[in-house]
Amino acid sequence: MDSATSTDLSRPAVDVAMDELSVLLADAANASKGEDGLAWLPNWYLGKLNDFEAAREMVKMQTARLIRQIEARQKALAYKWGDSFRQQVMTDLAEQGGKKKSIDYHLGRAGIRTTPARIAVTIADEALAITALEATYPELLKRSINKTALREHIKATGEEIPGVHIEQLEARESFYPDTTTALPRPQGE
Repeated sequence: MDSATSTDLSRPAVDVAMDELSVLLADAANASKGEDGLAWLPNWYLGKLNDFEAAREMVKMQTARLIRQIEARQKALAYKWGDSFRQQVMTDLAEQGGKKKSIDYHLGRAGIRTTPARIAVTIADEALAITALEATYPELLKRSINKTALREHIKATGEEIPGVHIEQLEARESFYPDTTTALPRPQGE
């Protein structure tokens, strides 16, 4: 693997950044060949941002695939050896004696965990439940302010609301590179 493109997590971040910069400098030199000034820069820069976003999405998809594979292997492990493992742990706990409900092994711990009895609450009809609670137990309801609706109300009416600070922000411009509207680039560009 080329040292300029390898990512060694034990190296200082500044060294890794300098290696990445050298790769970009070489690529920029190739992109600017034969062009005067910086006219080549916007397309090259936005193309690089597209490349990075595509790489990020590819890594996310690959990671999701790998996680699904790990989960499938974990299910297969539990299917094949889960019952046998549980029986061995129970045997080891019985041999150990006492009240202890778990046992430590070299690579982890296994045992029995007690989950206390509890009441599970499922809200089947939220509107009906809110109506009932408003009348009898309003302290059980959580309330929040819809800032967007509040801003629109104040803008339309000019009304001052106690406890609400109003500040008029001036329009401003800020520079941003955006690759979400770019057309896909042909390979090799």
